[in-house]
Amino acid sequence: MAVKIPEKDSPFSRLDRFKISKDDLIAGISVACVAIPQSLAYAALAGVPVYYGLYALSIPTFLAAFLGTSTILSTGPVAAISLLTAALLQQFQLTDPAQIVMYAATLAVLVGLIQITLGLSKLGTLINYIARPVMIGFTMAAAIVIAFSQVPQLLGLTVAKHEHFLPSVWETLKHVLEFSFESSLFGLISLLFIVILKKKQPLFPAGLIAVVISILLSQYMSYDGAIIGAIPAGLPEIKLYNYTALPLSFMLPNALVIALVGFMESMTIVKSLAQKTRDRLDPNKELLAQGAANLSSGMIGSFPVAGSVSRTVLNYSVGAKSKMASIVLSIIALIAILGLSRVLYYLPFATLAAVIIAAVMNLINPHEIYELYKTRRREALVALFTFGCTLLFAPHLDYGIVFGVIASISVYLHKTARPHIEIFFCHDKDYLHSQHYHLHTYPSNKKVMGVSVESSLTFTNATYVYDTIMQELNKHKRPKYVLLLCNRINYIDSSAEQVLQDIHNDLANQNIELLLAGLPQRIIDELHTTKVYDYLGGDHIYPKANLALKAIYRKQV
Repeated sequence: MAVKIPEKDSPFSRLDRFKISKDDLIAGISVACVAIPQSLAYAALAGVPVYYGLYALSIPTFLAAFLGTSTILSTGPVAAISLLTAALLQQFQLTDPAQIVMYAATLAVLVGLIQITLGLSKLGTLINYIARPVMIGFTMAAAIVIAFSQVPQLLGLTVAKHEHFLPSVWETLKHVLEFSFESSLFGLISLLFIVILKKKQPLFPAGLIAVVISILLSQYMSYDGAIIGAIPAGLPEIKLYNYTALPLSFMLPNALVIALVGFMESMTIVKSLAQKTRDRLDPNKELLAQGAANLSSGMIGSFPVAGSVSRTVLNYSVGAKSKMASIVLSIIALIAILGLSRVLYYLPFATLAAVIIAAVMNLINPHEIYELYKTRRREALVALFTFGCTLLFAPHLDYGIVFGVIASISVYLHKTARPHIEIFFCHDKDYLHSQHYHLHTYPSNKKVMGVSVESSLTFTNATYVYDTIMQELNKHKRPKYVLLLCNRINYIDSSAEQVLQDIHNDLANQNIELLLAGLPQRIIDELHTTKVYDYLGGDHIYPKANLALKAIYRKQV
């Protein structure tokens, strides 16, 4: 039987995945009904003119779908990335709209270049350093910051802007009674309409309906609140700025955070759905695809993009079968750019605020931290710490991510520094049975103290293992042998090798022999290379614990 050799995997050798179907057409139109009002709202959230949201939904969405490995990932403007963009733009205190667009576009280019570099360097696994508890805490805090940042628009308030989130909250609360009746009417009714309709009919385009009704009522009522106004007609143009004249070194750390957070958000949702979609995900190719999307977004003057959780879930829920669903979405966005410039003129900003708040409400989920607390308290504390830091430093959300990563690494190091150690005497049949140690019981076993370490031995924990063994020796009648069970040890570094020699020496001074059992052959070979094997004595290292106990018994009879 002949074996068929698969063709080299490239975008052009996978054109069969781009066959349009009725399901993809329906999915593309359905997601567009949600994505268009969201994109307008997220552009406003990012601090750029709203029509740039449609730009970010067009070519970037197409490139991410065409180059990526996921069939359902819907790329475009997302709430958290838009807020991170706004946070950076606020630091420059820009007032000229052209400058704001230039800085946002430059940020998108930097994000794209970082993601492409990481993808080419095969560093897609770098996202693993952002632990799930960090993302839980960050996402929930970011959702609260995003939602509260829209309250002034929702109610038509005029409040002074502050550098940090908490003073902004206080400023808004002080002026909340100065709300505009008309703006509040549009904002609150739109919000209530979207929330209720999404709860009863999750797949229904509630946001789009709210936008259409608001436009009609705004024009009919001669609404005097803030509206979008005139939107330039025509397709986006390629814009190349003098990037060297911009503060790139200041923008680079923010771009790195956006690149990692955006990619993390993208991969989290597609990984969770991968078993259902049967996608063979390649993180490095997805990095390249997301990088190309951001680079193109910057080159058409728009802002950073990422994979959207809500729109990807919707894409899957309405039956998308291939990447054509996202390509249909990008085409609809281009049509909207050409045909909606006049239609959107009367759209109230209060309605866009309602769209944003409704979109992030589902991300505020304290129950997720509570469930984590019931099983892994340390990780729950990391989530809470990240949550608190993100709120404290908002709108500089990148600080929350950085402190969250530091906290998660610290918790990991603390845990590895104090591994679980079982210490027992090898003649205790009841204990051995209860702990599932299948050891033969010889009369000489009462002279053997067993030590089981449930971790590799490294510089972080080797001294703790040494101290624990010595403390136990002082508590009990001194045995003649200490048997170190190494079945769960898969790595020993140079610091731990030195500690093993110290344990051997200190036990020898007390006329106690150290025996090792169950070391993997790979580690034994390393101990040979470093001469530690000879130092400990090759006749004291056994492949199995029962062989060590048998050898002790033979010595005693």
